Amino acid sequence: MKVTVTFGDTAVVVPCKDGWTVRDVTDQATRRYRKILEKAQHLEYVVRIHHVEYDEGGILDMDDPITDLLEDKDRLVAVFEEEPRARASSPESCVSSNGHASPAPFLEPLQYNAHFMPQQPIRAEIEVNEAVLKSS
Repeated sequence: MKVTVTFGDTAVVVPCKDGWTVRDVTDQATRRYRKILEKAQHLEYVVRIHHVEYDEGGILDMDDPITDLLEDKDRLVAVFEEEPRARASSPESCVSSNGHASPAPFLEPLQYNAHFMPQQPIRAEIEVNEAVLKSS
């Protein structure tokens, strides 16, 4: 079985193994996506996945076995953050209490496809008064 995981405009195909969970698929997809980014831009990237969901919507639990949720050639969407890895000498890095440099917090918003955003309900007002009630 294989699934396609979409990161923004980039889709990666992940061959799945027996016994894998959604987390295993997500980890493998993240590795492949990061590899594409690093090869194209010659920088190391940090990619954090918040969750994955079906192409049509619906968040998947990371601990569920893929055999319970996915079928061959399913399409998933990753909700994620990415940024180039900060170097220890760069001004963007922070020094933690143990003296080791760590990347600065993410400043970019999550990347999320607009068609997955919840729709606002349509609001309409209906006026019911005594005249309307008498006429019906």
